Amino acid sequence: MFRQLMKDLNYGGEDPTWDKMDMLENIVPQGEAGERVVKKDLDRLKQEKRALASELQRTQDLLKQ
Repeated sequence: MFRQLMKDLNYGGEDPTWDKMDMLENIVPQGEAGERVVKKDLDRLKQEKRALASELQRTQDLLKQ
């Protein structure tokens, strides 16, 4: 449903990176295989969160100057 809403949205530029990623909503495997996929996705999201937090901190520091 969310992807359909995004397709209906008109905006300039290219598609956002997060829209191109396979997120948890697309995971079909059950059992142990599904758990591995979820853990891998969670690890990737944690790394992205750290990178974004670092970038935000740098930006805030620059704005304070």
